[in-house]
Amino acid sequence: MAHVMPKYIRITKGNLLRYQRDYPTRLQRIADKKTFTYPLGLKKDANEAAVNRAIADANEQYDLHVKMLTESDPAAFAESELDKAAIALLKTRRLRAGQYSIPFDADEDGSPITEEEKTRRHRLFETGVRPEEYLNEIDYAEEAFPEIDNVRVKEAIGESLTFKDLAVYRAFDKLLSAEKAKPRTLGALWEEYRDHTGIDPSTRTGRREEKRWQNFLAITGDKIIAPNTNNILHQGLDNYVIERKTSGVKGQTIDRELNRILACLRWVSRKYRFDWQIVRPLTWKDPVASKAVMTREEQRQLFAFCLDQQDELTQLRSAATICMLQGGIMTSELARSEPDDLHLDAEIPYLLIRQKTKTKQRNRVVPIVLAPSFLVDC
Repeated sequence: MAHVMPKYIRITKGNLLRYQRDYPTRLQRIADKKTFTYPLGLKKDANEAAVNRAIADANEQYDLHVKMLTESDPAAFAESELDKAAIALLKTRRLRAGQYSIPFDADEDGSPITEEEKTRRHRLFETGVRPEEYLNEIDYAEEAFPEIDNVRVKEAIGESLTFKDLAVYRAFDKLLSAEKAKPRTLGALWEEYRDHTGIDPSTRTGRREEKRWQNFLAITGDKIIAPNTNNILHQGLDNYVIERKTSGVKGQTIDRELNRILACLRWVSRKYRFDWQIVRPLTWKDPVASKAVMTREEQRQLFAFCLDQQDELTQLRSAATICMLQGGIMTSELARSEPDDLHLDAEIPYLLIRQKTKTKQRNRVVPIVLAPSFLVDC
């Protein structure tokens, strides 16, 4: 049976995956084409988690493109959206940020330069006066983005730049500057961390992690990364704790929620040398409510009651109860079990819990040591 690809995903002739989705009918004339396409950068045999992450990114790019067709005013877009648009331009042209980076911090032979020389080179680059040794890189970048000339002309004559113009500018700068290849906003951090750690946004766990980060970002704000970002992050972390406490969330739960957020911030800081000193905010431990459990005598009485049932329906319920009693099995786990999961004819009868469970750690083998013959009869 042929493998069914996820929605909007097509396989190219080179066995690469491509996202392909029609624009809304009302926007197809504006877009001058019917379909939005976006390379996932993966082969058709890529693992499911990687594909799901790439699809999540492609969905965001599609939404951004639709917005670009209906809005041209840059004020309608967030800084993170501008960064995403620039990255998408690079990706669709098979380029990467910093590919034609100019050596601002060292000479061509790798020897260090003075701070004065470093400043001079930056100023030359920003004013458009290009040192001769950099011309090749700039030529390559201008060849990759021929529309940059039109954007420069519009800027020179004082014409307002559209969001698309700014995206071209941003992509062009990223192509030439390794420094500008760094994420510019807090919102862009999670995507890199998610790809690095393999978090699958289509899974229950992945959606939960995604939601926690988005909650943190909603409280902190999608700030532009700047020298004072370290302070902003700590204020955001403190506010996150306060917000969650106000919502009635226990301290232990908040502590768990912070784990992934802190890990993301620390990883990004190490990767890009942001030199953030991330300190976990103070939380508290709420009293753990004790659950009512059956005593051994109550369990014996329940077991005897189950074995004493006579009619077929009650016996089936009793069999399910006996399984749950001896294996700590949840009702949902038992309900999802398949006939092939139950092995009553084995030397030691057992039940495989391997279907969908609350967590992967709950997949297990449950020995049937109580009344296996009763279960067989049922």
